[in-house]
Amino acid sequence: MKNWDQELQIIYNLFVSAYKNMPEFETISFDQFKLIYDDFKYIVQPWLSYIIELQGKPVGFSINFVDPLPILTKYKDKKLNNLQKAWVFARLRMNGSTLMIAHVGKIPGPNGEDIKGVQIQVSKRIAFFSLMMKKVIVTFQNTDSPSRRTWNEDVQKPYARYLLYGISL
Repeated sequence: MKNWDQELQIIYNLFVSAYKNMPEFETISFDQFKLIYDDFKYIVQPWLSYIIELQGKPVGFSINFVDPLPILTKYKDKKLNNLQKAWVFARLRMNGSTLMIAHVGKIPGPNGEDIKGVQIQVSKRIAFFSLMMKKVIVTFQNTDSPSRRTWNEDVQKPYARYLLYGISL
């Protein structure tokens, strides 16, 4: 967290590289990305989010956070003094509501090799923390994704389903 701008630049590069082949992907500049994601530094849990490296090169990421809305909605449109802001920040760090596994991506390794098991390895690392949460939501997961094997099928319950349609022009 102390090198937030550098870490955000790495995440930006990985986002663009990992998602650029998605049909609805639209590239944005780093400045635009920073404007959107800069406030995440207050809600991202450093022990729940990872940049995965292979031979010193970033090749994957898993960005996870605990849903901040149950805490932040209480302070909507209120002016807070510094002590109140510190209290809100502390509450965000101790939040145990819903773990959001938000963004997972990977790019080829330094020699072009396919990196496998990013989500599974991250899930193993955050399993302890997920036990302390009321629930875990994995966002935007494909139905045939190997990462679905990470979680016990008995506890998986779809929250929403999305279907993409496309047409070649």
